[in-house]
Amino acid sequence: MGDEAVEHALSVFKYGLMAGLLVGAALVVWRRRLLLGIGLGALAIAAAGLYGAGSIAVQRVIAIADTVGTQGTLIEHIAERGTDSKGRTTVSRVPLVEYTAADGRKLRVKGLGGSAPGKRPGDAVAVRYSPDDPARARVDDFQNMWGIVIAFCVFSLLPLLVGLFFTRMALRFRGLPGA
Repeated sequence: MGDEAVEHALSVFKYGLMAGLLVGAALVVWRRRLLLGIGLGALAIAAAGLYGAGSIAVQRVIAIADTVGTQGTLIEHIAERGTDSKGRTTVSRVPLVEYTAADGRKLRVKGLGGSAPGKRPGDAVAVRYSPDDPARARVDDFQNMWGIVIAFCVFSLLPLLVGLFFTRMALRFRGLPGA
């Protein structure tokens, strides 16, 4: 259950962000339309984010249809270290879950940091895996399955609201220079 759709959505969002900024700047500088520039630029950014959310959601629904659910067992929470954008070291607790595939093999999958917070080693954890490749698995909880979709929606909400507000204002005052 790879994350090619997430990588694609992030690329689209990155280019949507650049396009939104360019469209907004072009309208502000060349056409002297500040409100319309802000509005349409923000709407372009929101559209890219909502496209990302939708494409990931569709991919997840298709991926879920081709998987098998099983009960795994939480082995432990692993401390994973990373570095944030400012160079600081961060630590997150990642659940390590063992599950048994239909062919009898015992496999392990890591969840996202912070998922399964109330679980202890030995507790049951739902897992989904591909019957064609049982090593391709994902912890079957809301954060691991749908968290990225919600994140894209949340990050698109502010640009959407800003875009709607400023575009409406631009249409209302469209006759004023620099508006």
